[in-house]
Amino acid sequence: MARIASRLKSAFGLKRLPFTCDLDGEYFVHPAFEDGLKKLRYVADRRGIAALIAGAGAGKSTLIRSFMESLGKTAFRIAYVPEATCAIVDLYRTIARAFDIEPGFRKADICAQIKERLLALSMTRKVCPVLILDEAHLLNRAFFDELRILSNFDADSKEEMMLLLSGQTQLETSLRLSINEALAQRIVARVRLAGLDRAQVEDYVLHRLSQAGRTAPLFTDDGVEGLFRASRGVPRLIDRVAEASLLLALAGKKKEIDADMVAQAVLEVEP
Repeated sequence: MARIASRLKSAFGLKRLPFTCDLDGEYFVHPAFEDGLKKLRYVADRRGIAALIAGAGAGKSTLIRSFMESLGKTAFRIAYVPEATCAIVDLYRTIARAFDIEPGFRKADICAQIKERLLALSMTRKVCPVLILDEAHLLNRAFFDELRILSNFDADSKEEMMLLLSGQTQLETSLRLSINEALAQRIVARVRLAGLDRAQVEDYVLHRLSQAGRTAPLFTDDGVEGLFRASRGVPRLIDRVAEASLLLALAGKKKEIDADMVAQAVLEVEP
């Protein structure tokens, strides 16, 4: 595999592979991404609850990383929980450990420990606690009221933390349920990410190639159109199809990638 990677870089003038998830460099910023980042920063600065909703592969994790990197290390204390599919007491334990708390055994005790730590950070150290629950669409629907209680300070008269619920579109469905109305009403901002449009797909591909060291276009116009149609503008799918296209171009000794090659690549990546 290392040999193929080296051949890809040599054949297409790349310093590194362009469509892998570990590509360092600047994020691809499009209007929805930029607007979402501004909204999340606003909620962090004023404290409160935000919801980030996006389909699989639409860039939710990238936006979260960008948001966390934008927060000052002295003014914010971030606790990131990648997924919470356990019992509520176990979720509380996970949150507690994310804030460097050794949790007790009973749910009420752990909740009190967390709230005590949040208040200490907020009022004594003047640091804003930020709790990010990723994959929140997997949460049991009854958990949302627990989160409302956890973020309730001084009879709901103060905002002492930021809570970010991030998940796929099912999260929005859960928030619309009457049982979760009290929490939903407290959400300051909702951020939604959809697929990229055709022009954005072209810019995205050029951006990824540029970050990998190539300045010249690699995909023809109809190749970009094929990528757009095959991926529906979802960045993760663009990456998978584009990477498969690169491998096909290498095998066929092609210098550019057109719609026919993209169509072949789709067959390679489809389950």
